[in-house]
Amino acid sequence: ESGLLMVADATKFDFELNTIITGIIKVSNEDVFMNSNITISINDIEDSAENPIVYAYNNSSKKIVELNLDDGSEIGIIADLMFDQVFFNNIVYSKTTNEIIGTFEVPQPYPNESDFYFTRINVTNGQVNSNLINTTSYKGFTLTNEGRLYTYRSRSTDRKIVELNPNNGS
Repeated sequence: ESGLLMVADATKFDFELNTIITGIIKVSNEDVFMNSNITISINDIEDSAENPIVYAYNNSSKKIVELNLDDGSEIGIIADLMFDQVFFNNIVYSKTTNEIIGTFEVPQPYPNESDFYFTRINVTNGQVNSNLINTTSYKGFTLTNEGRLYTYRSRSTDRKIVELNPNNGS
């Protein structure tokens, strides 16, 4: 009558316990009923983080830091970018590689010109890997759970969402 599917034990619907569940559904309408065998595939989705970690760029010290969620204070330094006049942005964290990914801009002597670097920072050891990229038009990075990296390219003639290589920004 309700159209709802009820289960005896909802805790069984956890990817870490079961990837597939089989069962029998009984559909009835007064004295008429029908049984049907079913197979349910359980997807592995991100569980809620019990202790989330927040990383940030401290523009004053030019360091990537870990923040305390309760009061916003710096817990520790992850990496020192070691450049003057650098602004690190488009920051995302890759759980699969344990890296912070972003871009930074290094102003050049010519007015309104800068070099832009695609940067990966290893959270475990603080190693910084950067390579020069030939664009100023990336606006924000999005990283999927599968490790695919997307950005919005804002060139006036070619505005669209594009996929980048998460290893080098190409």
